Amino acid sequence: MSRIENGKVQCKLEYIFVLTQYLDVSADFLLYGRKKQNEREAVTNILDELNPRDFNRAKNILKAAFE
Repeated sequence: MSRIENGKVQCKLEYIFVLTQYLDVSADFLLYGRKKQNEREAVTNILDELNPRDFNRAKNILKAAFE
């Protein structure tokens, strides 16, 4: 692990998957330092970018899905 952290050896792809599972982080976080976005944040970000008409459509779809 130390040799990977210090850049002396490269981490194999299959080890990255194991590390993400063990540490409960995303591959983005391991490779680039980005935190995993939770589902609520992801949906909020998508909704924030919609124009008013599409936002209302999405709102109606979500209401219908949870009724």
